[in-house]
Amino acid sequence: MAGPDFHRTTGSRSVPVEVLKHVFLLKGVTLFKALNTEQILPVADIVSSVSFEKGDTIFHEGDEGHQLYVVVQGSVEVVVAGQQVAVLGVHQCFGEMAVLEQLTRSATVRAIEDVSLLRIAREDFLDLLDLYPVLARSIIAVLTERLRSASAEETGVHKAVRKSELERGES
Repeated sequence: MAGPDFHRTTGSRSVPVEVLKHVFLLKGVTLFKALNTEQILPVADIVSSVSFEKGDTIFHEGDEGHQLYVVVQGSVEVVVAGQQVAVLGVHQCFGEMAVLEQLTRSATVRAIEDVSLLRIAREDFLDLLDLYPVLARSIIAVLTERLRSASAEETGVHKAVRKSELERGES
């Protein structure tokens, strides 16, 4: 009977089933969609699985950022300055900004239900960016989309405030 170290052969190498599961999960993540299976195998090799219970904090705003995460099961909330700014679910990633910039975390992330994550260490991820420029382009696309979303949200808030001021006769 196959145990956890059971291997399957893909191409010219034997790959643990756990790594194949990670490949399948990662292919659903926007960040990694542009990678083909041979390119995503090294990513799947370096991830580790972690779990958090509902209410657990994964990291705090201001912490050093050494890993990025991909949600496998459950969901997390992203909180900036005490305000929830996003809820992320299956196949979404977080933590990539601090990993790329080697800065502190820009948000707190908490499990809003029991959550399973894949974690990728900063150094391993940066090595992958060197190997696969397509991954760097994917990161740019994800960050650009987040910037657009944040800008649209901010514009909407400013319009609502301005409308409220006009309705009260303020200028």
